[in-house]
Amino acid sequence: AGIAAGVGILSLAGTVTVAVGGRRNAREVALEAARNERLWNKRSVAYEEAMTALVRRQTERKDAMTLYLSPGAHEKMRKGMFPQDDRDWFGTSGRLIAYSSPDVRHALYLVREADQDVALRFFSWQAVKEQASAARELGDDADMALSSGDLREFMNKGLQYAEETESGLIDLIRA
Repeated sequence: AGIAAGVGILSLAGTVTVAVGGRRNAREVALEAARNERLWNKRSVAYEEAMTALVRRQTERKDAMTLYLSPGAHEKMRKGMFPQDDRDWFGTSGRLIAYSSPDVRHALYLVREADQDVALRFFSWQAVKEQASAARELGDDADMALSSGDLREFMNKGLQYAEETESGLIDLIRA
């Protein structure tokens, strides 16, 4: 009878332990689900902002390249070529870093590299154009190493890479 009572007490203790453990586990699952929902809410806002900003950036760059001969072109191009100066993009990319998946963060890194490449190409392009203009003003008839078409092609390669990286980021966000 004593052994049966001991086994009964152990069984009761085991049942209580399993019940408490199950309740604790259910609570942890609920907390994890709530945390994941909060993270998804922040991630989805960041993704929506990023896709909107990326499409705007692509449009501004295309517009800048088509307007490069118009009055005030330098300022229009500068705005279109340097989206990293955009405060909204700065905040959006920060949210992407905070809430996105590792693949999206890597794609964002590639977009930033492409931005730097476009900036370097833009400043190089402007420097060559200024040198050619100065040479013409001095009456130097020597041919410049790069024609206007070559310079445009040089810029377009950087812009194409930037658009590809931004489109890749959009595709990852949509996946």
